[in-house]
Amino acid sequence: YQLTKSDYYTHCWDLPPQLGGCSYESDGERYEKAINGERTLDGSRGSWELPLEKDCGGIEPDWKWCGDEGAALREATERLSFNHANII
Repeated sequence: YQLTKSDYYTHCWDLPPQLGGCSYESDGERYEKAINGERTLDGSRGSWELPLEKDCGGIEPDWKWCGDEGAALREATERLSFNHANII
């Protein structure tokens, strides 16, 4: 199910306090701005402005591991069917 994968925004802001000792990489400022919604990688607009760019303009390019959308829908249906007693 595609939505079980965390997004980069949550990953980038939750892990440093949990891990401790993380250092800031100054060369990553344009990626930080894109993840935070301030600017796209090319600097042309806010990265969270509509219409949204696919994969946040290349920041999160690895969503393809989830398979096609049909496979995700089948898996979601399977999970709901299997856990129907807990959902109802």
